[in-house]
Amino acid sequence: MLRYLLLIYLSVLSCNTYAGCLDAEQAKALYLRAKGQTADASVHLLQQSAELCENYAVYYKLGLNQLKLAQYQNALQSFKNAQRFVDMGTQQDAILLGRMAIAYYQRNDLSNALAAIDSAHEVYAQQSEKPPVWLTQLRQDIDTRIAQTLFTSDKIGETLVSMKNFGVKPKINIKILFASRSVLIDERGLEQVKELGKALLSYARSGQRILIIGHTDIKGSAQYNQKLSENRAKSVIKTLVSLYPELKGSLDYKGMGFRHLRYKGDQEKINRLNRRVEIQLL
Repeated sequence: MLRYLLLIYLSVLSCNTYAGCLDAEQAKALYLRAKGQTADASVHLLQQSAELCENYAVYYKLGLNQLKLAQYQNALQSFKNAQRFVDMGTQQDAILLGRMAIAYYQRNDLSNALAAIDSAHEVYAQQSEKPPVWLTQLRQDIDTRIAQTLFTSDKIGETLVSMKNFGVKPKINIKILFASRSVLIDERGLEQVKELGKALLSYARSGQRILIIGHTDIKGSAQYNQKLSENRAKSVIKTLVSLYPELKGSLDYKGMGFRHLRYKGDQEKINRLNRRVEIQLL
């Protein structure tokens, strides 16, 4: 087993190191010593290993142990360091984004957590691969915490900007709940639309196009839900423009039916969360 681990480490080291590696052999020894140690002891050994020879494996393992120790800022830096050794858009990159999302989530930095986790899921979607279970669960946890927090215009704007910084088209889910087969916005949803409108005004004034994307649950036919999702997006646009006429001409709509379910399953709680709209800056 030790030989197998050593071969893996050597492979990673040979492909993902800087030319200026100070002492590869000593770095390997410290990396292997860190296995089976307490998180605190592992962090100490891995930091020494990274000083001698930087590579993906040592930074990734260091970040995992720092998460265990609730050293979330340090973990973020370690995962960012690991990103230097992987190509963007690869599954390794997606895993690192997911781990970074955990650190952001634990720090209650929900805007960056959402940006990182959506970027990770986007990689898997582009590769037509199923994300690991922990990544899917993390996305649900982030969505749940966001849903428990009433959006304000500042938070919406902060989320959009954070997602831009991650190099993806900013897109957030707004918890505007619709009754089954309905396009009517409930009272709580109306409050969120009001705050959303405030946040979008500055983008509209700068000439930014804004896309409202409607989604449905899995009840009914694909054709029916496609039309329903379009009508939900139109309903949000109509309400936004009535509240903020300045947004007129800046809003587009799109319906996704049930093609992009946020959660899998057919329980009413899950269906309710899938009946939603997304806001995306084009």
